[in-house]
Amino acid sequence: MGNAHSQAYQKVSQVLPQINEHGWEDNKWVDMGFKAFRNQGDRDQFIYSVLTVISNNGKKALDNHDFKLLFSRKPNDRMIATLVAMKMGVIEAKIEPALDGKDQAEAFKSFKKHVELRLNELLETIPDAATGPAAGPSVVSAVARAAAVPDLPPAYEDGRSRTSSCKKG
Repeated sequence: MGNAHSQAYQKVSQVLPQINEHGWEDNKWVDMGFKAFRNQGDRDQFIYSVLTVISNNGKKALDNHDFKLLFSRKPNDRMIATLVAMKMGVIEAKIEPALDGKDQAEAFKSFKKHVELRLNELLETIPDAATGPAAGPSVVSAVARAAAVPDLPPAYEDGRSRTSSCKKG
């Protein structure tokens, strides 16, 4: 995790809501009641999740990208939250859930759950370090498993063909 990752972390951190959303009311900051994260650790973990998902586990470089959390309105008047990665003003990657919300808070909750589910899917494709690269059902295909079954020695194959021919005759 080099400098580019640190810059991406800072940029994503700037566009995501804080732990508690505050608004300016009656000439003072007040808690608006929406709590996006349990605590700072939860928020930090979510930022790393966003970076992992939007970079497709590091396959897409995030250096020189800007990030925006956009809220758009669907034709049914519901909101959807989308995080975009932009380079020189052009959107190159996005995270957008299928589920929407009645307002920005609900839309963000759907976005957060979507990121967590996508992270889980991504992590299931990675082999467990303790068992090596060929471990885990998500890594080993059915074809690979079939190929991994050892062939019978020629003597057994000969014996099998003899017994089957003896039974017929």
